[in-house]
Amino acid sequence: MSILSIHGTVVTPKGTVLPIADIKGKAYLQVMHRLVWFREDHPQGRIETMPHTISPQISIFRARISDKDGNLLAEATKSETPQGFQDYIEKSETGAVGRALAMCGYGTQFTNDLDEGERIVDAPVPQAPKVRDEERPQGFGVNPVKPKSGKAF
Repeated sequence: MSILSIHGTVVTPKGTVLPIADIKGKAYLQVMHRLVWFREDHPQGRIETMPHTISPQISIFRARISDKDGNLLAEATKSETPQGFQDYIEKSETGAVGRALAMCGYGTQFTNDLDEGERIVDAPVPQAPKVRDEERPQGFGVNPVKPKSGKAF
């Protein structure tokens, strides 16, 4: 029995139909399909993977995605452990590639690679109270420091 079922499809700008899997009720575009899409757009693009850490406890890989001219489009890392996957080394490499491709926009809306769950990295902070212009220190915002000539810088 497969853990994947087809949730729908996405069609690339060049017309390739890619299946969207359903994983635990969430739409997911597998890394292999994100690779197809990337190669359509960037046939001479480059995907590099580099091990950061490989040990019996953890594997961490970094992936870099570049266009044909060598311009960096995205970079990502992924870690896995043997408790998560028996083939944790390969999974961390594939995961790093998948995250980097998602950062480039390939299947971003169909991946949980960037889902922060309840641990929001860029959690909103309380907004500072608004300060009226007359309460601003001189030199900030709308009250520029004026030299003795009376002209603003």
